[in-house]
Amino acid sequence: MRTLIDAQDSAHGFTLTPSDRLNIETADLLLWISPEFEVQIADLFESKGKEKPVIAEQTLLEYLLFRFLQMRLTHIYG
Repeated sequence: MRTLIDAQDSAHGFTLTPSDRLNIETADLLLWISPEFEVQIADLFESKGKEKPVIAEQTLLEYLLFRFLQMRLTHIYG
């Protein structure tokens, strides 16, 4: 797993390097926070969604919550 923006860095001043672009091209899966938060890479990640899985954090959280509730309801109501 590789990160483009480290935890201590700000997404506001982030600029893609050639090696960042290569990492995006060769990645099997792209995870990011959201187009609203990472504006600089929004178009790139959205276009890559046609080639490989691209998951925004909000989508992942919604999916995990849905699966958790689904499992709980199945456990409670059978």
